[in-house]
Amino acid sequence: MPNLAGIPPELGEYKLSILHILLAYIIVSYLYVSLFKKNERKRIEKYKNKESE
Repeated sequence: MPNLAGIPPELGEYKLSILHILLAYIIVSYLYVSLFKKNERKRIEKYKNKESE
């Protein structure tokens, strides 16, 4: 298995577990949603500025 975590081989093998996969999924989902909301706010503000002109 490739060394996905960047852990040196002398520290032993890194074994992926369901917990690690779930934790990574939650973190990535949170970051994606926060980015989407930030971009959505910018789009709404831009639309309101065009509407007021």
